Amino acid sequence: MFKKSLKIVFVCLLFPCLSLFAQEGDSLSYQGYRINVYQVDILKKKSSYIKLDCKVYNTGREDIVLNSDAPEHLVVNFDEDFKASKDGKAYIPYIKQALLRSGRSVEVGGSFTFDNYKVKFPKGAIAKEEKAFEVTVGQSEDEFGQGRCSDLKIDSIYVIKKTKRYLTVGYVLKNYGNGAVSLEGTSSPYDNVGIEAYFTGAPKLGRGALVSGRFYITKALKESNGVLFPNQKYEGTLKISLSKKTRYTASLILFVDAQGVIIECDETNNTSYIIVP
Repeated sequence: MFKKSLKIVFVCLLFPCLSLFAQEGDSLSYQGYRINVYQVDILKKKSSYIKLDCKVYNTGREDIVLNSDAPEHLVVNFDEDFKASKDGKAYIPYIKQALLRSGRSVEVGGSFTFDNYKVKFPKGAIAKEEKAFEVTVGQSEDEFGQGRCSDLKIDSIYVIKKTKRYLTVGYVLKNYGNGAVSLEGTSSPYDNVGIEAYFTGAPKLGRGALVSGRFYITKALKESNGVLFPNQKYEGTLKISLSKKTRYTASLILFVDAQGVIIECDETNNTSYIIVP
């Protein structure tokens, strides 16, 4: 029993908490610190490590040093094809850890390349993770099963109250997938599934869209500990500032899981909108 406890402590020290990174896209709001990881090529796979090539770009507004003092709100984005692949689902959390331990620095607009870079993880961890198709906050294999994925979509948005300064709306969120998903994180509201609100001139997100609020789902579905099961709905409300709305930006767009906390069956249906005169 004592040896087993020592082993657990060793693993925890070797592979620190993933919350130092915002999750893909990410669960923490962008505050100027962001890197994008592209051209990921896995060269070698073993039971306790992989070797890969990749290129890392600083797409934020601040210089970054990738070590234990890296900003808490560092956002890490991966190439969409790799993120959706089987390897991406299995290895991305460990690649993020390795990046944070690399000690590399990159200035705004700069980049660097990892060649034949070794990424370690607990022996046998990947084999277990590859059994599950979905990667969602707080899930466990026993609860969520294998070969399943969630698919969050905002079914409807409706105005509850509008004042000169704020707009209060209600929304209905539904899981259209065949796998359950936890809406709540593990340690703080900032790793929960979030919703971003935008006012735009057209009913779709574009470069000119300005975020008018970021919200995190909390205290949801107490009877199921925050878990939204297939075909189940969750209803919530948002109080959105009107400070960035003009008469030319009448479209209110809500973007669920804008930071990419979860990997879904369909990543293209996460926005919905209404017209606000």
